[in-house]
Amino acid sequence: MHEEQYFLPASETRGPLRYMTILEAMASGTATLGEIASKSGLSSSELPKYMRTLETLLDIVERRYPC
Repeated sequence: MHEEQYFLPASETRGPLRYMTILEAMASGTATLGEIASKSGLSSSELPKYMRTLETLLDIVERRYPC
């Protein structure tokens, strides 16, 4: 990852380290919410709020559905 990809504006996010942990889990190849939660150390119940922020507010990730 490039250095600028590590920047998450504090005004747009809370707990930037949690977001970085999620992004690092995804970069290592995890794809499902369960895998991401397990790899990042977050619970399956709290992960969706962070994913929603990464997807809608920051436009960093994209949700994909199997065909």
